[in-house]
Amino acid sequence: MNAHKPGLCPSLNGFDVSFFYLYVLLVKNFPLYCRSLLLLNLLILLGYLPLKAQLTRVEGVVTDASTHQPLAFVKVILHGTTAGTLTDSSGYFQLSTTKMPDSLRFTSIGYLPLTVAIQPGTSQRIEVALQPHDYTLEEVVIVPEDTENPAHAILRKVWAHKKQNDRDQLDAYQYEAYTKTEFGMKGVDEQFKKQMLLGAFDFIMDYVDTVEGEDYLPMMMVESLSDIYYRKKPKARRENIKATQISGVENASISQWMGDMHHFTNIYDNRLELLGRQFVSPISDHGLGFYRYTLIDSAWVDSRWCYEIEFRPKRKQEPTFIGSMWIDKATYGVKEFDMRIAGDANINYITGIRLVQVLELVEEHAWMLGREEMYVDGEVPVPHLAKNQPFHGKRLASYRNFVINRPRPNEFYAVKFRQTIAPEAMSRTAAYWEEMRHEALSPREESVYVMVDSVKNTPFFRLLKTLARGYVKTGPIEWGPFFSLYSYNPVEEHRFRFGARTNQQFSKTSQLEGYVAYGTLDREWKYGGTLRHFLSKQPRQMFTLAYRHDVEQLGRSSSAVLRQDNVLNTLFSRNPLDKMNMIDEVKLEYEREWLPGFSHRLQLTHKRLSPRGNLFYQHKNQDGSIVPVASLSTTELSLHLHWGIKESFLEHEFTRVSLGSYSPIFDAIYTKGVSGVLGSQYDYHKLGLGVRQTFRMGILGELKTRLEGGKIWGALPYPLLEIHNGNETFFYDELAFNSMNFFEFVSDEYASAAVSWYPQGLLFNRIPLLRKLKWREVVSAKAAIGRLNPQSATQLLLPENMYGLNKPFVEGSLGVTNIFTFARVDALWRLTHLHHPGVVKFGIFVTAEFGL
Repeated sequence: MNAHKPGLCPSLNGFDVSFFYLYVLLVKNFPLYCRSLLLLNLLILLGYLPLKAQLTRVEGVVTDASTHQPLAFVKVILHGTTAGTLTDSSGYFQLSTTKMPDSLRFTSIGYLPLTVAIQPGTSQRIEVALQPHDYTLEEVVIVPEDTENPAHAILRKVWAHKKQNDRDQLDAYQYEAYTKTEFGMKGVDEQFKKQMLLGAFDFIMDYVDTVEGEDYLPMMMVESLSDIYYRKKPKARRENIKATQISGVENASISQWMGDMHHFTNIYDNRLELLGRQFVSPISDHGLGFYRYTLIDSAWVDSRWCYEIEFRPKRKQEPTFIGSMWIDKATYGVKEFDMRIAGDANINYITGIRLVQVLELVEEHAWMLGREEMYVDGEVPVPHLAKNQPFHGKRLASYRNFVINRPRPNEFYAVKFRQTIAPEAMSRTAAYWEEMRHEALSPREESVYVMVDSVKNTPFFRLLKTLARGYVKTGPIEWGPFFSLYSYNPVEEHRFRFGARTNQQFSKTSQLEGYVAYGTLDREWKYGGTLRHFLSKQPRQMFTLAYRHDVEQLGRSSSAVLRQDNVLNTLFSRNPLDKMNMIDEVKLEYEREWLPGFSHRLQLTHKRLSPRGNLFYQHKNQDGSIVPVASLSTTELSLHLHWGIKESFLEHEFTRVSLGSYSPIFDAIYTKGVSGVLGSQYDYHKLGLGVRQTFRMGILGELKTRLEGGKIWGALPYPLLEIHNGNETFFYDELAFNSMNFFEFVSDEYASAAVSWYPQGLLFNRIPLLRKLKWREVVSAKAAIGRLNPQSATQLLLPENMYGLNKPFVEGSLGVTNIFTFARVDALWRLTHLHHPGVVKFGIFVTAEFGL
């Protein structure tokens, strides 16, 4: 980026050659006497300058005194003049003048101005560090109504030209994107080495970056090279990842997910998303309600005349930025901007985010992003040190090879998966990267790959990895998980479980998993096994065969933290788990993903249930006699359809975890029960529907919603009906009714709803103490209603304190989240069915909830 003040020549050492072109243009059509006069003045000037001028040349780098990061767009002014320049994206500046200034003045929005003395008549390099300035809101000044802020006048023209300047309004475009992301720890010194148990990693201290005195240890490097294709109508986007690599990460899914970081922030959107949080764009249509704008200056920026507008928030604690931008005068498009989140933003672990973008005018009508820089600083708590450890991350993205308004044929966009990764993407050679990178790696960046590979091979790192995964790896077999080795329940008393599974060293397409368990009271062995086999990974197609003989608590949600054999469940249960079922189940499953987010699972299941503990199956005959029932048997064929709009996944070797979506996620499950097959006793139909979505509401935060409903056709005993999920622990369970007991309600047709409002500190941010603690409020409510067919109710006698849900069940809670950045505490009230024995009318529940 080059920006020069009007009237300041780039070089006056005997005159820049461009001066003679200017002279010719000026005089070629002048009368002879005028040309003679101009030539005389030029000769006098040429003869005078060498005698009088002593060149003063100053270059240097401007950084943030707190973060030591380079600062772009800092104004550098010669003292006593209006001449100067701006720093580029790396904080670099250069000035040459024949004047004799004794100092330079540095100014930037959000920083205290600084004047630095220089030596006239010499060449010199200086390092400048600006101190961040915590701005305070100035008093309101009332001006006449007919006097408009000149910055507002420019902004109105920016809004009027949004459609023609927004790249997403083009018919089509394509480009090559290169991203480079780095993450590391700050404040790394000998004390850090001792306190953070780095004795096993002594060698990594050799990689500490001490450039400009900053103690910084790079720990991860991500690179990605992709071709991006976009079409407006019908809207389509395609990405081909040509190369990607992450230091220390061998998982292709993680590489693909981490490498896909070039989805640029579009300044023309009214709301911008950074790290999962939404902020008001400085050129939002409603920007005047959130920002104060000031027209600072005008200058040439890359040969285009631009206006510089400074913006800062009107109010504290709102999701806004502070910074400046350059607006092109000819098109009123955004040429460049440099901004950071307001210092009082309430974001977990994050102390600062800075975003810089430089746009290019392509083919004289399309403003395309040419370069983007993002810097993130934050702190993570270190419990045993009672302190926070600072970290720093940066992402640099470069875009080139633009093709504008030349869409590809329809069949090019008509692909099932909009993102593909080349088979050789993760195995590109060093020579390939050297040729294809948009900019070369620095020696420090190159060292990250070497350091991480060395860390991976240390015994201590392998121990940490084992603890994090919950499995001990011995070649192709992994033993675990740890958290299920021991648990306790009244049916088995002391339960011991040992499990193992294979990994990709055994097979890249198949996995075997199994376990055995034993209870000291029932003295019965339990066991299970699973075979998973990938038919293909793109599209995802998997075949699963599973069998288990084990006890299970019906009516428990699928929450992983509250697994039945989880040791935490043993420690924090409110009531004993004394009503269990012995499940003998064999299952065949075929899963296929047809489109991104759209998949199906086809299952054939045979299951036999037998009561255990204080649970008994009993049938009442017509003559009033009650007879015990030893077991129930069923055979089912089911189809599960899943459609997650814009849903993304993080895949491990054979499993994957949903990363969610802000669009709706739909689920539909149809089950057909068939009698007379393998001893099955019942013929029935089941249909279940569900939708969940998180709504963004700007400054009001987020609203998480979930709706479910279902119906069963056919008379069934209660273990095969909908037993509504309860919770008898002190952990808050998002997928259950926390004040409902296990086996309390059963239905054969039902509907339920859950809503949680996360205002993101809308109230607490206005209370000084709570704002400092960064606590946030959360309000939740859940409700369900159902119906129990009388014919189903007579199949088996309902256990004591089990009811139909003919009247709504409702519970609500007020909670505080973000306690110590991860804990959540809810005060919960049960609002209906209060007369049932042994229920929780009011309770305090805790859980871990992470997020920014």
